[in-house]
Parts: sequence; structure tokens; C-alpha cells
Amino acid sequence: MSAVLPKRKSVQTSLFDYLPSAKRCKVEEAATILSGDEEASPVNSRSEAPEICQDSCAKEASSSSASPATLQPVPEEPLLTPDCWSVQQWCYFKGEYEWIFLASGHIGCSVCRDVKATGGLSVHSCGQSLRISMEWADGKVGPSGFGKHARQKQLRKKIMEHKSSGAHKASQDILTARKNKHLTEVMQQSSGKHLDSTCRVFHTVFYLTKKNRPFTDHPDLVDLQEVNGVEMGRVLRSNVTATEIVRHIASEMQKKLVCYIREHKPKISVFVDESTTVSNKSTLIIYLQGLFRAHCKPVTIFFGLVDLQETNALAIKEALLGYFENVGITKTLLHEIWIAICSDGAAVMFGSKGGVITLLRPEFPNLVLSWHCLAHHLELAVGDTIDEVGGANHLKMFMDSLYATCSMSPKNTRQLQMAASDLGLQLQKIGKMLDTQWVASSYRMVQAVWNCFPALYKHFREAAKDLSRPTRDRSKYDGLLKKLTSNSFVKDLGLMCDALQELKDLSLALQSRDITIVDAHSLLVGQVWRFFAMKESPGEFSSTAQSAVDCGHFKGVHISQGRENSVSLNERQFYQSLSVNLAKRCAPDLDKELVSSFSVLDAKNLPNDEDIVLYGENEIQRLCTKFQLPIRDTIHAFRDFKDFGGKRCPEAFRALVACMETLPASNADCERGFSAMNLIASPSRAFLHVATISSCSWLKLNGPPVKAFKPLSFVKSWLEKGRRTAEETHCEQAHAKKDSLEDFYVGFWEIVN
Repeated sequence: MSAVLPKRKSVQTSLFDYLPSAKRCKVEEAATILSGDEEASPVNSRSEAPEICQDSCAKEASSSSASPATLQPVPEEPLLTPDCWSVQQWCYFKGEYEWIFLASGHIGCSVCRDVKATGGLSVHSCGQSLRISMEWADGKVGPSGFGKHARQKQLRKKIMEHKSSGAHKASQDILTARKNKHLTEVMQQSSGKHLDSTCRVFHTVFYLTKKNRPFTDHPDLVDLQEVNGVEMGRVLRSNVTATEIVRHIASEMQKKLVCYIREHKPKISVFVDESTTVSNKSTLIIYLQGLFRAHCKPVTIFFGLVDLQETNALAIKEALLGYFENVGITKTLLHEIWIAICSDGAAVMFGSKGGVITLLRPEFPNLVLSWHCLAHHLELAVGDTIDEVGGANHLKMFMDSLYATCSMSPKNTRQLQMAASDLGLQLQKIGKMLDTQWVASSYRMVQAVWNCFPALYKHFREAAKDLSRPTRDRSKYDGLLKKLTSNSFVKDLGLMCDALQELKDLSLALQSRDITIVDAHSLLVGQVWRFFAMKESPGEFSSTAQSAVDCGHFKGVHISQGRENSVSLNERQFYQSLSVNLAKRCAPDLDKELVSSFSVLDAKNLPNDEDIVLYGENEIQRLCTKFQLPIRDTIHAFRDFKDFGGKRCPEAFRALVACMETLPASNADCERGFSAMNLIASPSRAFLHVATISSCSWLKLNGPPVKAFKPLSFVKSWLEKGRRTAEETHCEQAHAKKDSLEDFYVGFWEIVN
């Protein structure tokens, strides 16, 4: 009785231990496999099974490797073979033709794929130009016909025809030549002059990117350097070439970073945010924060910009994981190193039922923290206070009227500047208060009104009496003047200056790149108590405003009682609301346990000798479980840390501290990235491809200064891909475009030169 094959899943899981040669299958068994009779060729032992290709089972092999015990199991992905092949048949053909790879139930040619990836769509053989088969390069070749045996026959025929095709043979020759011809040989054939001129071109393109200059400046900069006597070569002068160089440099930098991550496996936090470019393309920006060099502080780096076809949670999640997979960071690696994700708190990110974080949780249960940016939390807390306290909305509406009157009219702005210069004041720009911008912008606005109070009074008084203005405008200015010189406005202005100054300092601290969640939590708790205390003890601006109300003059301007029905801010209610909303928004109870556990890592919190023996060991064990670190080694390192009074930091303990410092406090770097993106993809460059914008952002945000940039390694990798040097002679030399005015002004230029 013939043996019955196990289910496909069981066969799949046993393929990782197969011996590395498909030639060991017997001739009779191979014939049986080719005939498709699965029952006649049972898998009796693992030693008799052929090798499965590395391309098809890379994910399965990596998921089966040794991993920490705290890791959650990674779900296995099925091995999708063509519908007319069994797994044994696929293994047989993979052993016979090593260049075959699987792609979603189809097959392809890895040789043609690799040649296509280097930019070559055609190859040359015996003086003929042969085009690479896109179906084989993209892995889209499948069986045809009806019936299992007919489909098997057609697929074998396609394999044999492709094997003997000229394009496939030429592609194999290209890859063999590249493997045998090392870079040193290429460098020997290329003179130092070629490398030097190519490096100068790369340096020029790098400068364009760092300074947000358009790539159309590249030909002119090359010409300028040649005028100054610098040798720049014959080619690599077009704006298209500059774009390719930028993408090449950014790609190589990212590859180096990914190699470091795969080798050292540092713990990382991911920052994500969604926005729209000037060309109305939805994009997802990705930042990483981690310790990318031993004995240094964690840094935050721009990692990529992804084009979003849809902006729902599922599409964003798939785009994020797909981008990591494309650059070489697999899901298995993410399970080991990904400890936190931070976003701006949008519903699509943090929705409890279908947000991105909610969708990621089942796949990555080891995520320690899903963090809503504290700087955005702060803005929401201020917004809640403005909604609760009645007088704040009246002050905001008056400030908006000031902005519309003084900043949006060139005539009024000019007259206000004249009034300020007459009084010896430096006019500050008056903007909007408590809008979608950060509270720091609101503080600058109220501070401008505070400092320019005399100039505003003079401008409003003259405009209210200016008979050349319409009656409606004069009445408007008269109303603004009465509101400006009222006691309630001066007191509210002082109160808002004190509150926004505190909020501005806190917001800027939370946006700092080196702040940890422990420090951020400490700042927030301290600010809550500070606002609570300011109910009884007013700040500097409020004290000055109260003194002005008592004496009836503020900065030389007479102020009056104002209207009886005017609404002013209740100082005690305002600060009470701020402290409550700040505590509710920015210091939730769910995060206090994590923050209290981290407090034992600070040497300042170590107790006296009597209580130090078992101090913090439960917290260390809890943190090691969360971050997948060796518990006993870390506890022993922590004991050394305690014994030396915090002056000694063993390696295992430093790894835990690095995890704490890697957890994000705010999402401000994504906002900085979008600001840089808006400078790169300006309205005049609105049609830049998202990949090009991402490459420019890589160099702009992560690249070294222009003086410190070393282009030689990038030039070498450029030449390895078969690209031209600046001194290439097998192509037409680039010619400078003729100035359209040259024919008319050549005589005039001779005179003025």
C-alpha cells in the first residue's frame, strides 16, 4: 500500500532541513515526479528530499530561526506553487534550474530579474540587441492549456525555451562577468581623473539637494565650476542625471542603515504621520528612532516617504509594512526590534475599532508603547480649556479681528509700521491665536500685541478719525480702540501672556529630540501643579496688567472701565481648567506604571543602604519582559549599578537604558519632515515623483554637511551598476544650451565685458 502524503503545510514546514542537492533523487523517483503521480513518490525521509530555493522560502526560513522565548510566534506563509505542480515537483525543477523563483503561484527567472533591477531592459549578444522577457523577470510565467498533464507539459516547454533563449544566456554572461570582475579591476581601468571628476559631479548634486535647489541648476553649476578652472568631465550634466544620482546616494545610505539594523538589531521606535503634498498626493512619512551606534544617545532619522493610494487604516498599515519589507526589514526582524510607534493622534491612526495601531497590535503583540504625541496632547488640552472658559473665546475673536485688520491689509500694515517707528518700537508680526498651529505661535502673537500696544492705540485712534476712510471702517476702528483700552482686555492679555509663555516653554521642551518619556512625564506633572498654584499667585504679565488697571495707564495709554457687559476671563477658573485638562490629556494612568518602572534606572532615585538590596528588581524584571531582554543578566548588571552608586553602567544595564531612551515622547520630527518636504516639493516642483522627494528628504534631513560629504563610496557603487563616469568617451558629449539672446546682444556684451 502506497504511503499517503501529508498535507501541504506539513510538507512545507519540513522543507527547511532538506539536504542541499536535488541531484540525489533517484532517476525512477524523478520520472515519477515529472509524471505528476504524487502517491507513487512518497517523502520517506528528509534526506531524500530536494533543496527548496532560498528566494521562495526566505521568510519561512527566517521565521524558523532561533528567537527569544518572549517573542510571539510568527504566522507561517503558504508556499504557493503553480497549480499543476506539487511541492516535490517544484523542488525538483528548482534543483535542475537554480534560476527559477516562485511568485504567487507563478514562476520567474532570477537572472533576468537581477539584470532588470540594474536598469537594463535589453542585453547585447553577438552584436544583436535582445530584450529581456518581462514575464520571466517579474515572475508572471504560469502554465497554460487544459488538464493537469497538458499544463505541466506547457510549463516544462516554457522553461526549456527560456533556458535556451539568447536573452537569458546573455543575462547569465552579464552576471557572471560582474561577479568575476571585481571593483578593484574596474578602478584600475578607470584613471584617477575619471573618479575625481565624477566625485565632483556627485558633490555638486549633493549640494543642490541640501540647499533645496532645483535640479535644473545642475548644468549651470557644472558650467560655473568649469569657468573657475575645475575639471568636471564630459557627461553627467543633465537635470535627469542629477535626479538619478540623488536617488542612488539616498538608496545606498538607506542600504547601509538597513544592514546595520539587520546585523546589530537595535531596538527602534517608529514615527508615522499622513499628509498631502502640493500636488495633492497622499503620503505617509516614516521616521525611526534608535541607538544606531554603541555608547551614543538614540537619534531620530527620516526613513522614507510612501505614496498612499488610499488613506484608510488598512491601506496605511499595508503601506507601512510593505515599505519595511521592500527595504529589507522583514516581519520577523520587526518582531525582535520594534518596541513603540508614535503618531499625531488622528482617528485613522488611533481609532479603537479600526485604527492603524489597532490593526498592528494582533501582528505585533510585543509593541511596548503605542504613543499619542505629547505635543499634540498639549494642544488638545489647551483647546479643551478654550472651549470650557467663556471669556477665552471673546479674546480669541478680538485677536482674530486684530490679525485681519493689521496683517492682511498692506495699507494698514504700512500705517501701523509708521506708528511704531514714531514711538521708537520694533513692530512684531501679529498672527492668529490658538488656531491649528502650535501654542508657541499663539504666544508670539499675544506678545506682539503686548509690546506694540502703544502703536496699536495710535493707529486705531488715527484711523477712527480719518475722514478719508468710509464711515463703516471708522466705526470699526473706534470699536477696536475701545476694546483695546478697556481694563478687561489688558487683564486678559496679561493672563494669556503668562499662560501661553508657560505652554510655549513646555511645548518646545516636548518637541526636543533628546527628551525621554520619563523627562516628558516629569515636565507635564510639574506644569500641572504650576498651573494649579498660579490660581493664587499671578504671573509677571498679570501683575503688570493689574498694576496698570489700578493706576489707569498702560504703557502711556489711558485705559478705561469699558462696557458693563464685557466678558473677561476668570483667572482662577482658567488655570483650574488648564491644570485639569493637562493632567487628563497628558498624564494618563495607563502610562504611569511604565514611567514609574523607568524611574529606578535613574541614579538620583537610589535609596539609602538599608533599602537598596532589593530595590527596583521587580521593575527591572517587568521591563525586561516587555523589551525582550535577558532578565537575569540585566538584574545582575542592575545590582552592579546599585553597588557603585550609579557610577558604573554595565553593558546589559545600558541596553535597558537605551530602550527607555528610544521610546518616543512626541511626533515633532514628522512635522519637521513635512516642513522639509514642502520646501523640496515647492509649487514650482509639484510634479516631482514621491520616490524622488523621499530621496531628497533623505539627503536633506539625514545627510552630513556639504563639507563632510564623501562621495567616493557612492561613486564606486554607481560604477558597479554599470553607470557612466563623468569622463565617459563612448557617448556624445553634453553641449551647453545656447542663450537665446546671444545673437542679439553679443556686441553689447563685448562692450560691457
